[in-house]
Amino acid sequence: MLQSFKARKKAIQSFVCWQCLARIHQSSSGNQRPRPNTRARRTSKEKGHGSKPREKLSGFHQLGQAAQEPDLVPFPTLPIDSNIRKRLREWETANAGSFTAALDLESMRKEEGLGDITNSGRTNSSLVDIDPDTATIDQEKYSQVFEQDELVDVGLQRTFLLPGDLVELRFGSGRTQELAIYIRELDAQGQFYTMSGQWAHRQNSQPKFYVPGFVQPHELEELLPYLPQTDVIKDMEDKLHQFTMSLPRSIGKNLLKKMNDFWNDADTTYLAAASRLENAHQYLSSDESSKYATLDEIADVLLDNVVPKDDNGTYSKPDLYAVHRAILRSDIGFRIQPRGTLRSGGSYEILSQSEVFEVGKVTKYVRDYAERLASGRSNASWLPLLNFVRKSQRLIDESRLHREFTPHGTLGPSTRIQGDADDYRSGSLGEKFTATDQLFIKFIESWACLGNFNIGSSLNGMASSILRSIGRYDDSILDRKAGWTFLQEIGAIPPWASQPAYELRLPFTGGRRLLMKYGTPHESCYTEDKLVGIRKDWGELHVFCIDQADAHEIDDGISVEATETPDEYWAHIHVADPSSHLDPNGGVVKNAERMVQSIYHPERFISMLNPRFVDSKLSLAPDRPCLTFSARLNMSGQLLEHKVSAGIMRNVVCISPSVFEEVASGRPESAETDGVVRFVGSGSTDSAPSRSMSSIKQLSDEQKRQLKILHQIGMANAKKLQSRGGFNQGRANFDVSVDFDGAKWRKTTLDYSTRYYGDPTIKLVIPEEKNQPMGALGYIMQLAGEVCARWCSARGIPIPYRVTPFNPDKQDPAEYFSKVLLPSRNEEGIAPPDIARKYFSLIGAAQPSLTPGPHMAVGAEMLTKCTSPLRRFPDLLVHAQVGATLLEEARLGKSLIGNTNDDFLPYSADRISALLPQIDTRERSLKKAETDAKRVWLNHFLVRAWRFKQTELPPTLNFSVTSIDEYNGLMGGSIEEFMTGGQCPIPDWLDAEDIKPDDKFEVEIADVDVYFDRIVVKALRRVESPESV
Repeated sequence: MLQSFKARKKAIQSFVCWQCLARIHQSSSGNQRPRPNTRARRTSKEKGHGSKPREKLSGFHQLGQAAQEPDLVPFPTLPIDSNIRKRLREWETANAGSFTAALDLESMRKEEGLGDITNSGRTNSSLVDIDPDTATIDQEKYSQVFEQDELVDVGLQRTFLLPGDLVELRFGSGRTQELAIYIRELDAQGQFYTMSGQWAHRQNSQPKFYVPGFVQPHELEELLPYLPQTDVIKDMEDKLHQFTMSLPRSIGKNLLKKMNDFWNDADTTYLAAASRLENAHQYLSSDESSKYATLDEIADVLLDNVVPKDDNGTYSKPDLYAVHRAILRSDIGFRIQPRGTLRSGGSYEILSQSEVFEVGKVTKYVRDYAERLASGRSNASWLPLLNFVRKSQRLIDESRLHREFTPHGTLGPSTRIQGDADDYRSGSLGEKFTATDQLFIKFIESWACLGNFNIGSSLNGMASSILRSIGRYDDSILDRKAGWTFLQEIGAIPPWASQPAYELRLPFTGGRRLLMKYGTPHESCYTEDKLVGIRKDWGELHVFCIDQADAHEIDDGISVEATETPDEYWAHIHVADPSSHLDPNGGVVKNAERMVQSIYHPERFISMLNPRFVDSKLSLAPDRPCLTFSARLNMSGQLLEHKVSAGIMRNVVCISPSVFEEVASGRPESAETDGVVRFVGSGSTDSAPSRSMSSIKQLSDEQKRQLKILHQIGMANAKKLQSRGGFNQGRANFDVSVDFDGAKWRKTTLDYSTRYYGDPTIKLVIPEEKNQPMGALGYIMQLAGEVCARWCSARGIPIPYRVTPFNPDKQDPAEYFSKVLLPSRNEEGIAPPDIARKYFSLIGAAQPSLTPGPHMAVGAEMLTKCTSPLRRFPDLLVHAQVGATLLEEARLGKSLIGNTNDDFLPYSADRISALLPQIDTRERSLKKAETDAKRVWLNHFLVRAWRFKQTELPPTLNFSVTSIDEYNGLMGGSIEEFMTGGQCPIPDWLDAEDIKPDDKFEVEIADVDVYFDRIVVKALRRVESPESV
């Protein structure tokens, strides 16, 4: 049953300012809900919260300054009004020159564990300074920055909230829901007004369900004087709060009515389709494998022929909310997307029927076992768990003979060496697991590895009860980390198992729940070269393929040709052309569509395309096909002409990035020995070269000359992009590599306990330079993306463009760039971190879009991704569109500029539009998981180096503060020696009020938690403070 609503009468309180409220940590919560409304159903237009038609996927898809002097004194007292954000912007602009670092509140957020703060130092090193040689700022250079009205309005596909949007907020264990209206973004928190007449602050990324434009922004203005004007302290975040001033009855009344009406309309839908919604999992799930589906797809199944659609052929927002609320009520069966947001078309995971059935079966076993222990009555149904407990005890005791138990979310290194019969990565088989054992193992795996139990589910307690019955973790908290360690100790998963692999649902991870494969390529999916008749032979032109010697695949190469005009050149970017050999509707492409891109983790690589076919037919090499994106430029970076062609390469020269940089500029980009290198383990992490590489000595003078010209072209393009607002400033990051003495990955054995008598070698590299500007090569690749986008746009070819979405609630990023960011840069062109973060916050994350438009972070007028079709599905899609267009132009004998027909294309605009949310969500998840996987192996390295002394570490470390959490007594910051984040308890000898961002402490490691990804250090002494610098 849905929870019912009873009108809440709030006690009238005398005025208390919200700052005082923060200090005494007052909060309250409301759990009641509005009664179901039995009024007749209305159309979306009558309800006032209708929705436009949406593109739907065809069905469920299986997993597989100098600034002017300020007129006001610093920190002026501003009156509370609805225009406060504008006035704060004016102050910020006026005071850019007197920058001081602010609290990095965003970095204090962490999903695992209440009270955690800044622990992850994972930064995106791909955003780097693009004009490192400019010592002074020429303001005239920056007159071409894109205006805000040039940005693309991505409509309902936006991933950000706007004032007036309706969202669902969940509190506590997740079972308490509140509808709320988004008021505004403050610093790191969003502000919401809830249907219970209270306010709340939380991260804007947390709400999953939303209704865009539920009310108009001007309807919120009357609330603003009664709300906090800045972020609240951490203890007040994610909680409901009463207003601290007595609200006149008229204020907020209409908003509450609209939210209550929406809730009641959702109740009406629920009642109409109750039998289906209460059994939703049976209607939607498969027998053995998980599915993914959008909310619209789920509603099409559950509401079909029960609830009518609106006039536009879609279900109303209350209908969709009824479905959303219903499917998340169960303890197990549906899993909401853990990363990102469902707002722009993300998916729900629908667990298999077998998993739900098996979980139910284990639940009964646990209850029967508990009843037997409590009552003493004999009952055969308690025996399955009893037998599993006894076997687990034996296996754990056996494991601890060779691997020490640790509280760090991983086991200690093996004290026994693997024999010659098998490699230690595959392991040695031990005691057999029965079918009943497998039930309990999979139950723990669903809990600790996959996170399939909802936060407030009683199933979490069941899992803890199993561990308690085993009696080997009496001194441990029986949480999911204990479950993870338990699986390692009984030999169900290896001691180096990676949580990010589970998060991505990589096939055969753990070997039990994730048995599916992404797909088996079939020969019929490959075709003869479809573009063979129109390919240009590039002859003896030197094509430089620049990548590391152990690269899995070679996607691209570059070349240069002189023109009849001095200082003008044709720069060619030659890209592998798999789409010409693949059926766009075949299994190989469908598999790539599901994967979205290849997966690179330190311990494992999963190719999007069949590796053997890539190596033998597609990866760039002599006599291989390519698509070439060509740009005619002068040495100022001005794009004079562009073209796209199909071709075949003959003369390929493979070099490393460091060779390119050294030949072209005399400055090695990144030699193998740059930085501090540390190892644990006795093996080597060096991989054999995947192809023959040319050294500097092997390059001819002509080849060196061409490389220098290409480098100049790349840097000229960098300066052009910077003139348009591009700001690519990144920090260096640690690098980690792993090797199992050459043993390849193999899927885990299911039926036996497996012992691993050995440990991988882990190599950690800490770069010397904190900032690593992207080199010329990266800007040449971006040039290809510009050329491809212009070429397709001129011909009306639908492709996924990468755009900066228009956000009317944000300050104009071009204004901020020109007036704040540029004047704040130092002589090296580096802006203070807070200002750089603010700029990227203003422009927001780029999104894929069918409509071309500016990409402000890059500085491009339009951009797409096209240089990695062997490892990224969107690039493969673009190549398929380009190839078909080239064939059509050849058939017609004319250019298709101005074309409006797409019948000849493999992908229609509608099909691409339906794919874009999936692509965007998956790309973000994969990127996050790749970073997380590196951090997992850093944590493994630290456990073995710090706890087990396998290599020498500095006796003390340097910790730089980025955030202070007074309530929990913690500092968040970065550990400089490892270029990663950590947390440090505030020592007794120091008051929290005396700590400021950028303070430095000498620390030592106190704890490393591999499972929860947490590095804790202990402060020994303060090194310096900002005032002393």
